[in-house]
Amino acid sequence: MLTGDFLCWEHKLPLEKGTNGTFITKQRLAPGRYKYKFIVDGQWMHSPDFPTVPDGKGGLNNEIAVKGASAELESLPVATPPKVELSKVEAAPTCNPKLNATVTAKTTGTKAIAKKPVQKSLASLMSEDIIPALQKELEKQEGISDLSLKFADNQLQGDFEKNGIRYSFWAYFPDGTLEGSRGFSLSSHGCPPSTIEPFLIDEKKITANLVVFWVMKRLFAQKLLSQN
Repeated sequence: MLTGDFLCWEHKLPLEKGTNGTFITKQRLAPGRYKYKFIVDGQWMHSPDFPTVPDGKGGLNNEIAVKGASAELESLPVATPPKVELSKVEAAPTCNPKLNATVTAKTTGTKAIAKKPVQKSLASLMSEDIIPALQKELEKQEGISDLSLKFADNQLQGDFEKNGIRYSFWAYFPDGTLEGSRGFSLSSHGCPPSTIEPFLIDEKKITANLVVFWVMKRLFAQKLLSQN
């Protein structure tokens, strides 16, 4: 696979094997200089046969200078088989501000200004996305009644009754963001909350959908809910 700063180092382009034993991918690039790297058998590596620059971590990245509308490289072999070839680019990247600005300017005829997406506050995420989705999932469960969900003091609290027993749960976000510290606890029969346990610790990017998914998973794990 191939990745680079024109893909925010997050997305990876699969390489297609050619008839001559090399691997090929295509990517459209605006004029500029771009750093890239190959991923072979899970190992990130550069090609020693093409220009390199330090990656800031003690290693090297390959670098390409694009002077026209697109770039065409000959063979790009890596240090170990298989060999890799990067051809003229065909698909637009999603995180290249230079390319995005060029496209916008041609479309509108005005100077393009990159705008950062507006991030919702935690309270807005809870009220607009998380609580409605969580309520919808909980209402699908049989035997649940008197359901209540609310968000206050950076805590998502849920209460419901099942088989005559009152259950409560809390998802804690003490830093006021999804990315900060997180915890989870449960209670039944009106008892105090259980010991707070880590919550969403294995997820790199926390989203509203993941919060709903893991709340439901915790309730299933404690057998408070039944799998359909």
